[in-house]
Amino acid sequence: MPYDDNGHGTHCAGCIAADGRCSAGRYQGIAPNANLVVVKVLNRYGHGALSDVISGIDWCIEHKDIYRIRILSMSIGSQALEPPDEDPVVQAVERAWAAGIFVVTAAGNEGPGLGTVATPGISSTVVTVGAGEGRLKEGVAAFSSRGPTIHGALKPDVIAPGVNIISLRAPRSFQDKFGQRDRRDGAYFNATGTSMATPIVAGIAAQLLEKAPALTPDELKTLLCQSCETMELPSSTEGHGLINAEQALATLSKK
Repeated sequence: MPYDDNGHGTHCAGCIAADGRCSAGRYQGIAPNANLVVVKVLNRYGHGALSDVISGIDWCIEHKDIYRIRILSMSIGSQALEPPDEDPVVQAVERAWAAGIFVVTAAGNEGPGLGTVATPGISSTVVTVGAGEGRLKEGVAAFSSRGPTIHGALKPDVIAPGVNIISLRAPRSFQDKFGQRDRRDGAYFNATGTSMATPIVAGIAAQLLEKAPALTPDELKTLLCQSCETMELPSSTEGHGLINAEQALATLSKK
């Protein structure tokens, strides 16, 4: 039986696939009713060993054909202390990418200082997501981690909404217990962070793959990045800009 004793994972899963049934459709995910394979690697406090994270990634690679895993959404990260070619978590997500899994990961919440992008978001291969202030071009949240990476690469790749995101609540979980003020309409919870922005991009990617299942991770990344709207901010802050799902779908339909 699936369980979430922290609450973070339930909220992120809802950002992708919630069908809105408890809110008359008001609070839906980006890809309602998408099929999810949930891999728990952290404890009830949101902490865990990097070895467990790597094991979770490798499990997804091993089982990708059995469960048709096409996207890996990772709303986790830790301080980047090593360059990518020496970082075992980066190596793990790049193995997933090479196996045909599109990896989306959080930039981190250590902004606005430069060089604060978390690992595995420092990988030049995967899509790293920063948090925007709202649905429109309202800017990048102050907490959203900025590039360049520890090895001088451009990051994040894209920005997505990550402030005051309402998604599924996990009753009696750690976050639910200590965040009672963030409960909304019984079944929902309000949260902020690049953790929320990441599954939004994953949900958009799922919609694109539904339209074009043959897209490779590299093709999907190019499509998403080229469809972004610039906010006229430094590339170390916004990457390619604010994610634009409509533009990505429109570009896809022309091909």
